[in-house]
Formats: sequence, structure tokens, C-alpha cells
Amino acid sequence: MSASQLRLSSHILKEHYGEIVEKVGLNILRKGWTTIASIKQDTGLAISKIKKSICILIQHNLVKFQKNARGQVTYSAQISNILTIHQYPKLTYCAKVTFGDAAELIIEELLHHGSMTMSSIVANVTNRLLDPALSQSEQIDYEHVANQFVELVKGHLIKRSLGDEIMVISKGTEEAKLDVVRANDMEYDLPLGYITSASGKRKAVSNNDGPAAKKRKSSNEQVSIDFKDADMLWKVNILQFYHHLVNELIENAVRNRLDEFAAEIVKVMLKLTILTRDGFSPQTKPVSVYEIDERLSDSSEIDSDEIAQYLNLLQDDEVGFVSKVGENSGGLYVVNIKKSMEAICVQTIESVVRERCGSKSMRIFKLLLLKQHLEQKQVEDLIMVPAKEAKELLYNLLSEKFINLQEVPRATDYAPSRTFYLFSVNISQVCRMLLDRSYKTLSNLICRRHHETEEQRRLVEKSEKINAAILALKSQGMDNDSPAVQEMEEMMTDQEKQQLTKLKTVLSK
Repeated sequence: MSASQLRLSSHILKEHYGEIVEKVGLNILRKGWTTIASIKQDTGLAISKIKKSICILIQHNLVKFQKNARGQVTYSAQISNILTIHQYPKLTYCAKVTFGDAAELIIEELLHHGSMTMSSIVANVTNRLLDPALSQSEQIDYEHVANQFVELVKGHLIKRSLGDEIMVISKGTEEAKLDVVRANDMEYDLPLGYITSASGKRKAVSNNDGPAAKKRKSSNEQVSIDFKDADMLWKVNILQFYHHLVNELIENAVRNRLDEFAAEIVKVMLKLTILTRDGFSPQTKPVSVYEIDERLSDSSEIDSDEIAQYLNLLQDDEVGFVSKVGENSGGLYVVNIKKSMEAICVQTIESVVRERCGSKSMRIFKLLLLKQHLEQKQVEDLIMVPAKEAKELLYNLLSEKFINLQEVPRATDYAPSRTFYLFSVNISQVCRMLLDRSYKTLSNLICRRHHETEEQRRLVEKSEKINAAILALKSQGMDNDSPAVQEMEEMMTDQEKQQLTKLKTVLSK
């Protein structure tokens, strides 16, 4: 955990949950596993406020807890989940592209509330989709939203919050393993009150007093739903969303390197294995040519022979997107996720080097990647650049931490005249450095946004009051040309309008 990660986590918690939650969360991050008494001693906050803050963090899956051998409940923050908060818009967009608008709102509700029951989610989303302009027959009903919810569960994008992160140390190892297995088996079980009929229609179980989902008499009446699932909470499966985002990156990389048909083949292979992928596994499960051909037969004009040729092309490529692991069913192939992501990382780093240091520096970087270890004289000869310029470029890359310098002495006295100075590239180290810089940049942007907003707070409040007054006048039947509306608009001077436009431009970056 770096200082940049801690600083960014602090800003994110403060922005989304307030100062008190930020203090408690930051203390848990710094201490690791800690107790409420220790948090009170460090922060000086009241016990009631600390408990409420921890409840909020647990509700949003940002803190986990366990009971230690002494019987004390200790808490630990999940920094990866905290840093994922700024990627929530990307997750909702992924759900929208994959399943539709209702799925986007379902994910948005879950991300906003942390954990919810299926009944609450379906009711909230259905009410948000109500459109008074549409007739009752054209309105989106709760069954459509429930179907989208089930599709998200089948895609493992949401799962039940079973408390599988809770560990009780006093339990035996075998008993703890059995608990984890049971929890994994139940992660995607739907409520008993939600019945799948033989025709495929899904409905809520009704009780003796009336139907579970009350039909509204008018388009403005709110929907209430009860699937008898008060004790069954659901949360977003962040890891599965990462799988979807990784799939998209690999598909785009194959498309840019080869063509659209190759990207379609890789897309099918990734889609067939996404539900069986284990965490951050280096490759997918094996997929046969017959399975790929069956999936592509309806949507593409490629035949089985062309599929085999494309798979061989992907296998022979220097990146190694695909590998053959067997001869069964026309051939078994896997997608090398680790190798593909390494190639994508290298391409991204090369782009950063070119933007920060220039095209010649990028040539040196690519040369060191290819040759691994080179002296300064060898670099000068191979990239055909004058000695003075090559030296300047090399040490600029070294100061930016894109390359490393290793001393290899020929004698025990480490005399400079009898020492080799070798330049090399460590991709893992460069990735961590760029990631840390990204965290620092994001923290600086949040700070700058707060500063700009505080400086122009009076102007923003004035603009909001004027806009509210104009909307109130328009609701009374006045148009933009009416004297009252024009008078309200003239309350903002040209200079204030320019300042407000400048503020919006800064905040949109």
C-alpha cells in the first residue's frame, strides 16, 4: 500500500461518505486489522459515530471483519474496493452495453447502496423507469426489470452477500473450508419467492392478502414488490466486471493487430469461458474448434477451415494470444490472458514514453526491451544516434524511471574504469510506477476540483438560485421572452457568466 493509494483513498472516502467516515476508514487502512477501541484512541471520535461509520463501510463492501482468538472483532479495509469507486461509471456502462438500460440502473442502485434485496432493487428501478408521458400498456413493468436482474445473476455480475469475507479464527481449518464451499455454492441462488414457471415467465410469490407486486392504477403510482427475501442481500461482483473489461481490451488488441474475424474468434473463446475463469488466471479454460464454429455459424460467414487458419495465425503470432493444448474435438485452444495483457501494457508504456520523452526515446526503450541489457556504446550504435544525444536520451529515461542502470564490476574494487554499466527495462516496475503516478494525478485532480469549487461557491449558489427561479417562472407558463425571465437572467453579469463557464470547463476535465 503506497502513500499515493492512501491519499487517493482518503479523498474518495471524504467525497462520497463525509469526513467522519473518511477518518475511520483511513485509520483502518493504516492500522490493518484493528478494533473499535483502537480506532477511538487514534481518532478521538465517539463510539457511536465510529460504529455508524464502520456499518456504512461494511454496507458498501469496503471493510471486512473477523473474530480473533481472543473473541475480539477486528476490522480491515479493502483498499482495492475503495480505489474501484472512481471506476463505477465504467462498470455501469459495461452493464448497459452488455444487458441494456434496466441492467445499468440495477448496477447503479447496487453501487449506490452497497447491498440490497432483490425486491428493493426491482421496485426502485421500475419506479425510476416510470414515464408519465407513456400509457400504462407502454410502461416498463417489474417483470422486465426482474428478468434483467436474473440475467445479471446468470452472468455473475451480481452475487449474494453471504458474509464469505468473514473469517472466524477459532474455527478449525476443515470447518472453515466447508463454510467457504457452501457459501460459493449459494452465491447465485435466487430468492425462493421468485419462481421460474415452465413458460419462462418470472413472477413474485403472492401471499393470502394480495399479490406481491401491486399493480399501479395510474402511471404516477409507485410500485411495491415483495419476493420474500428480506434476509437475502445482493452486491456487485467487481471481479467479474474486471473480466469483462479485460476481455474488451484483448478483443481490441487482436482487432488492431490482425482483423475483425480474428477478434470475433477470440471474443467467442473469452465469452465461452468467462463464467469458469478463476480469479486472475493466466489463461482461459480450453475451448474446442467445434464450440467456436457452433457459436459463429449464425452470426458470421467464416467456416471451420477458416477458423482453424485464424487460430493457427493467433497461435504463431509473437504475442501469443492463443495456444493449442489438445487435439480433441478438432483441437483445444486457450486464450493467454497474461501474455495478452503484458503486450497491451508494453504498448501503453511505449505510448507514454513517446509522449513524455519523444520518439527517439521510445526507440531506445523498445531496443532495450528487445535486447534486455545494453551498454551506452551499444545503444548509440544500434539506434544510430550521436553519442551526446544518445547519452542525454538514456539518462532522461533513467531519471523518469522508465529504465534501470545496473553496475557489473570486473574487479572487486568497483573502479569505474573496470565496470560495465548496463541499461535494461523492468516492465513490472514501470507498470507499478505509472500506476502510482496515476493515483497521484487523480488525487491532485480531486484536490483541484475542491479548491475551484470552494473559490467559486458564492457564484455557483447564485447561479443555482437564479436557475431555480427561472424554472419556477416557466412552470407558471412564462417563456424565455417574458420580461420576468429576462430580468432573472440579467442578474448574472457577463463576467460572472465567463467565470461560471471557466469553472465548468475545469470541473469537466
